[in-house]
Amino acid sequence: MEYPDCLQYLDTLGNEITRMRLGLDNIQGLLKSLGNPQSSYPCVLVAGTNGKGSTARFISSITRSLGLSTGRFSSPHLVTVRERICLDESPVNRTLFAQSFTRVQKATHSVHLPRRPTYFELLTATALDIFSRRGVDLAVLEVGLGGRLDSTNAVEPVVSVITPIGIDHQLQLGTTLEEIASEKAGVIRSSRPVVTAPQNPRVAGILRDAAEQKNAPLVMIDPDSIVATHIRKGLYEVAYRNVVARLGVIGHHQTVNAALAIESVVNLDIAGPRFSRAAIREGISRVHPSGVLHPIARNPDIFVDGGHNPHAARAVVAFLADHTREPRHLIISMMKDKDLTAVSEILTPLFDRIDLVVMNSERAAGATQLLQAFPQGILVQDLSRALEAARQKASSILVFGSFQLAGQVLIEWDDPAVESTTSTRSEKAPV
Repeated sequence: MEYPDCLQYLDTLGNEITRMRLGLDNIQGLLKSLGNPQSSYPCVLVAGTNGKGSTARFISSITRSLGLSTGRFSSPHLVTVRERICLDESPVNRTLFAQSFTRVQKATHSVHLPRRPTYFELLTATALDIFSRRGVDLAVLEVGLGGRLDSTNAVEPVVSVITPIGIDHQLQLGTTLEEIASEKAGVIRSSRPVVTAPQNPRVAGILRDAAEQKNAPLVMIDPDSIVATHIRKGLYEVAYRNVVARLGVIGHHQTVNAALAIESVVNLDIAGPRFSRAAIREGISRVHPSGVLHPIARNPDIFVDGGHNPHAARAVVAFLADHTREPRHLIISMMKDKDLTAVSEILTPLFDRIDLVVMNSERAAGATQLLQAFPQGILVQDLSRALEAARQKASSILVFGSFQLAGQVLIEWDDPAVESTTSTRSEKAPV
């Protein structure tokens, strides 16, 4: 298949989340038919509720600075599906993607699988195949949903990483913190190190028990061991484990992600003698915004953030309250399975005006649901016009609630800086 054919095939699989099927039998069978490419390189598996993408990017960037060739698999994408599969932090090119995707798609017909592979399973297999054929020294995989039954969990990680855990994806993972934490703990492996961010005490207990049952060395970062120094406009310097590094992404919460990445790399045996504080500093500083508190303009300040749960909303509010000016304008759309009311309670007090966007997606919240959660909000039909109108009146603008919405803004935003951070801004792929 050519690259456009691959995108069309993915589109036939339907919405990634609503058609998702948790379980490992399918992906394990598919990978076996491909020769188990994931066995040819060590992997780091990153689970959690918030900060997975940033933490995975920090780990990949640090290890690249250590001289290792890296592959990184993440989700969702903002602009092009190829963002999900990076080699040395650059999206895989169209030719390589198409070659590997075609190989994976053909393999689905050569082996008996319990069911037709899903969107996410095909992309997971494609990423693992590409990493093998390119001979990466390390693959960093961001878990898609949960952990225990997510298709990324078909790999055998040398280090498991768990970012802060909160309430999200209740339909698939459970309604309590304990249930969700148990699913995330499924990435822990016997006698392999697990590194976790500071956690809610109930979550911490679940993770400790899971690690003890598997005899897995557990490192739970002490928040007091992270020293964050504000530099300017929400940019921080983080000090952790005798490493002092300046972050290229904004927000205090990123200092925890950076410390988690440092601790994860420390627990990587493959770093060996190449491990150095200078390489860590370089790796951390090279990570730039990608859909999380992503600044796209000044005067007025405009930020795009794909966050969609209360934890993400609190992080954004903390940043905006400290580093932006009134009047503030919110443009928001969310998926109907998210906790819109809780997000509204966190965001609403900070904004003078709220515009509500109904996205073209079977998962998207409709007008009625948005207005129920944001009763003072105003429905808008045209995202571009809403953003342009906000620029005329607001000092600070936030686009929030969905990576699909964030990606739409980045596609439409006519700014060379945005194009350079997304690499392929004009190439929209199925969401």
